Parts: sequence; C-alpha cells; structure tokens
Amino acid sequence: MKKRIALFAALAAMTVCAAATGLRGEAATQSTRNDVIVALKIMEKDSSGSMKPKKKVTRAQFAKMLVRASSYNQTPGKSETTLFRDVKRTHRYSGYIQDAVENGWMSGYLSGYFRPSKTISLREAVQGVCGLLGYTNADFEGNVASGQWAVYKKLKLNKNIEKKASQGLTRKDCVNLFYNLLTAGTKDGRVYGQALDCPFDEAGKVDDMTLITNKIKGPVVAAQGWKSKSAFSFTNANTIYYRNGKKSQSSAIVVNDILYYSKDLNKVWSYNQRATGVFEAASPNRISPASVTISGEVYELETAKVKKAFSASYGDLNIGDTVTVMMGKDGGIAHVVARDTDRAVVSGVVLESGKRASKLTDQAALVTYVRMIDSLGHEHEYEVEDTDHTYNKNQPVQISFVNGETVINALVLDPINGTFSNKNQSYAGYRVSEDVAILDLAGDVSASIQPERLDGVTLNSANVLYYETNINDEITDLILNNCTGDLYQYGILLSAAETNMGNDILGNGNYGGNYTMILNGQQRQLSVSGSTFGIGTVSSPTPAGVALNSRGEIVGMQTLTYRPVTAVGTGSIRSSSTNYALADNVTVYLKERGKNTYYLTELDKIADLDSYLVSAYYDKGEAKGGRVRLLIAEPKH
Repeated sequence: MKKRIALFAALAAMTVCAAATGLRGEAATQSTRNDVIVALKIMEKDSSGSMKPKKKVTRAQFAKMLVRASSYNQTPGKSETTLFRDVKRTHRYSGYIQDAVENGWMSGYLSGYFRPSKTISLREAVQGVCGLLGYTNADFEGNVASGQWAVYKKLKLNKNIEKKASQGLTRKDCVNLFYNLLTAGTKDGRVYGQALDCPFDEAGKVDDMTLITNKIKGPVVAAQGWKSKSAFSFTNANTIYYRNGKKSQSSAIVVNDILYYSKDLNKVWSYNQRATGVFEAASPNRISPASVTISGEVYELETAKVKKAFSASYGDLNIGDTVTVMMGKDGGIAHVVARDTDRAVVSGVVLESGKRASKLTDQAALVTYVRMIDSLGHEHEYEVEDTDHTYNKNQPVQISFVNGETVINALVLDPINGTFSNKNQSYAGYRVSEDVAILDLAGDVSASIQPERLDGVTLNSANVLYYETNINDEITDLILNNCTGDLYQYGILLSAAETNMGNDILGNGNYGGNYTMILNGQQRQLSVSGSTFGIGTVSSPTPAGVALNSRGEIVGMQTLTYRPVTAVGTGSIRSSSTNYALADNVTVYLKERGKNTYYLTELDKIADLDSYLVSAYYDKGEAKGGRVRLLIAEPKH
C-alpha cells in the first residue's frame, strides 16, 4: 500500500536570514545595519571577522567608504599624480582620496596636506554624504557647513549617531551614517539606496532580509570534517552560527545538515528540516525533473545534484522507494539522505484520527488514518491497514517505516513539571538544547515560539503534550497545549448565549452557543454545537479571546480580566504598583465616549493618560504564560 505524508510545512517562510537580521517593519538592530553595509561592500569586517565598532576612522578610510558608497561603487587604481604633500601616488588610499576630492565629497587643507591618518570628524563626514546626495557648495547660502548640517538633520542622517560636529567618528558611527544614507532623498528627489540596487520594503525601509539573502552562498551538505572544506576556510573564533533560524554553535552542526554561508558577513546558517515518504512522481518528467511528489506532497528540487538523483537517466531512485530528504532554506529539497530506510521516524501529537476508505489504494480498502503535527509545525497524514486502533486528539505518537510499511505507535511519556528558565537553559531537571524546537498548539492551529517566550513560565503535564530528549538528556522538542495564549484572537464579546441542557433521553448532549464579537475591528457572528465554554449569557460588551481552528470553528473561548491603567510603556502597562507585560500583538481599541462603539487604533496614540481613560485586559498570569491582550481607551473630554 502506498503511504502518504501530508506535509503542510511553511518551509519557504524559513528565510535563512531570520535570525541574522531585523524583521521587516521593525527597527533594524546594529547587527543588521552592520550586515547591510558589509553586504553593499561599503565597509568590510577585518580578517578576524569583527567590525571593530569602537575603532576610529581616518580621513583616508572614510574616502574609501565614500567611493564605495557612491553610485559607481568601484575600486579605483592608484592616483596618477600627487594631489597632496602627504599622499603619494603609492599610498594605499591614493585612488580613493583622488576620487573623493575631485567629486567634491572631501577637501584638503590650505597648507596642501590631506592628513590621511587624521580621524574623520562628523562635520567632515556630513560634507561627504551631502556630496553623495548631489549637493554642492552653491546650494547653500552663507555658511556652507551650517547648510550641510541642516540637511544632515532634516534627512535624519543623524539617527543612532550621538556625536558633536567636531568629534571623531568610529566604525560604528560610519555604519549608521551610511545606513541612514540609503533611505535619504537625493537633491533631485530619488531615494539614495536605489543607485546601489538596495532593495526596499513596502514601508520604504531597507529590505535587509532580501539584500543579505541574495549575498549568501549554498547549499552545502555537511559532511564529516565540513569545516576543513575550502568554502569554510574563512571561519574563525568570531564566526556566528545559526541553526534552524536560531543562534547556535558550530558544534551543533551534524552530518547531512544543509549549510549556507557568507564570507563577508562571517556567518554560517544550518538547517536540518527533513521529510520521509514514498517517491511517487516527478515533474515535468522523470528524465529532467524540476519537482517531485513524495507521499502526496510536491517539493521543488533545489540543486542540480538533487535533480540528477531523482532523474531516471542519472540517479538510482525508483518510483515507490521510501526516501528521506533534507530541505534547503526555501523549502526545496537540497539533499537525499537515504532510500528504503527503516530507521526514519516522525514523532508528534495527533490532530485527527479515524477510519475511512483509503484514498491511496487502487481498490476500496478500510484503513485507519492519523493526521499529526511535529514540533516544527509540520503536519503529516498517514494510512495504515490496521483498523483496530484509533488515536485520541493530542495523543503523542511515533511513526516509523518497517520493511516499506508504515507503523504507528502511541507513546507514553513520563510526567514532566517545572518552571522554564531561558537564562539557565533548563526545565524540569533537564537542560534545554540550544536549538530546541517549541510548538504551541490550539486545536489544529499552531505557532513556533522562542525559548525566551517561556522564561519563568510554569509548565506541567496539562501544558506539555510531547517532549523529546537527546542522548545528553537535553530537551530538543516540546509541543505545548495552548500554553502562551498567543494563538487566540482577542476582541470584544458583544453578546453570548450558551445552551447547556445536559443529555436528552437518548443520551444525546444538548450543548451549544451563539456569540457576537468584534475581532480585528469587524463584527462577527460565531457559533458552536456540541460544547460550551462556560461563558453563559453575556449582554454587555466584555473583552474576550477566542481560538479558531483552520476551518474557522471555535475550539476555545475565555473572558479577560480587567486592570485599570496608571501608566503606558512600549512593552508593558502599569496598574497601581504592578507592571503587566503586553502581548507583542496587543489589540488596542478606541471607545467612542459614552457609547459601546469601538475602533482599532495604535498603542502610542493612547499613551497620554491625561486625555484617555485606559483599561487593560489580560488572559492569565505571566507565570502561566499570560499577557495583557487588549487595551481600551476612552477619551476623557
């Protein structure tokens, strides 16, 4: 019988830069700004892979940066003439200095000296970037330096630079200056970074993810001694490693991991995302496949080597073989690990199980099917001929392949209880692996979460559906039962009517509920049959949270707890003498004064408590993973 894995993983969303750069729409970190400027080759790291952020920048070095940041971004040759007494034609920066001076970006001193070793001052640097933007001395009346300084401030070229005009600049200052330059408007109205082919997002910010991803090389399959390969000869004590999107160490990389790297950024990314199933088809043909179907799921083939492996002309894989494949950063297959393996296993918890007529056999056959999810958020669906067993929702299971057949086994895990510590990387007496995969699950909706989200949270057997440890007694995988509450949607419950009549004479339950809620600013009608959530009857607006599964059905609902707000911060609110953490996606409503009408607004717009009466609503205590989910602001006047 053919077996099938329905893998609904969003691997394409796992960009290799997720852990290396800031996310779109968020303020770029210093590390991100460093990477962008290095990727554009305006500056570079030293031989040890460090940016040396505190090191002073000389006038000669800044001349090189200006030329590199200019629209023709090239490496000039040596100067053919001696422009200054202290800059000979053989000077290592002579060509850069000549270009910077001839373009009016820098100037020498009246004595005929350039002073290449002198630290560049902010005032001199402002002259240079104003020149890049197309401004000349003729554009400023009176004091030219004052006019250039006004441009510097107006275009916000000073962001993240805290120096006076006369002070010298460090490499960190220069990174920030050129990063700010990318989004600045030129004299003729263009965005400066466009001349450097710098990508921008919808908000007009530097699209660092796209820029840096385009500079990354790979994939490379990790083999024994992978560090000795020439591609990784750049690695050193300062190299930064990531595994599955999280910061890690080189020792975490194992054989068959898929590697990407950037010598300029001095970074290595590794992934160990895999899938096991039956090789069912190739497209557009078996001779030159561009994609393959493995147990019902279609995967793009990422490399020429993998295309050959699945090709009928070059490879030895046959239709019907059980294969294990490794995914690259975009979700395509980057490597075939094995064929006909009996050691591959997939573990997780059940989302749905039952009996049905097989979807996979040529003739009608009754089978047991199990739809499950693993700790990476990948969904799988299997059929087995054994119809004597079904599996309960959220039950931990393990899938293995024995002699070409799929075997499903229920797992019995030891109880696990304790407080999660991100700082100590520990939980319930175990050490937590640096690349631990954590999934929060509500119904069949899930989200991967970072270990820091669980810091200080107490988890017990009711929260933990599945966990896995390695041979070092480190927790490597966790699947949680709606631990964080982040999977709920939060809004205002306008009305609720639940029916709870118990069982009728035939033993059928008479349960259900009808609800009217404002979610994401829109009023919605929701209903449930066969269960209730203890909401009862609601006739006045009540802040609440609701969990909806992938089909839009209600699988959970709860009302929220009120706290008056005495101060509003960026990540928390204060109520009397207690601080309450805000959810990352806290919902904020403006309530029309004296009326039960609500309009979506933003946190920073309601922070003035002299103007607004602000109320906070949270789902549960922070020790249980809770957060302030919703704020309502009503004008005082």
